[in-house]
Amino acid sequence: MSLQEQFKQLPVDNINTAAFCEALKYTLDKDTANLKIKASDAGNVVMTVMQRAEQEKAMKDLAANKIWLANNKTKPGVKETASGLQYQVITEGTGEKPKATDKVTVTYTGTLTDGTIFDSSASPISFELNKVIPGWTEGIQLMPVGSKY
Repeated sequence: MSLQEQFKQLPVDNINTAAFCEALKYTLDKDTANLKIKASDAGNVVMTVMQRAEQEKAMKDLAANKIWLANNKTKPGVKETASGLQYQVITEGTGEKPKATDKVTVTYTGTLTDGTIFDSSASPISFELNKVIPGWTEGIQLMPVGSKY
């Protein structure tokens, strides 16, 4: 990741850019005697600010996802399990349903709530069902072989 990309990720809503640039200049010039804060303290401040920004984003994302899930489960054909897993049957297969201990072969596409694809197998992939994330273990056991959910 470039330095520019790293700076873009900083939560800069209330940063004093003049002080930041001055500190950066002193650091690059190796004139640390003029710095108003120790480098280790500055690192701790930056870490705290970054953690706080991540927590705030996580809270916003969680709230948005709860709203999305509440709306999604009201759509026609969407079912919800006791654990909160939501799914929609596209095509119901006619084979047996796998058990958690079975090895299964799937072709999948993972999307975010906005439809953005974050992962895709492109071709069939096999794995032991009890060695994947809990939602997959639960959801795939609901699917008769040949299903598309």
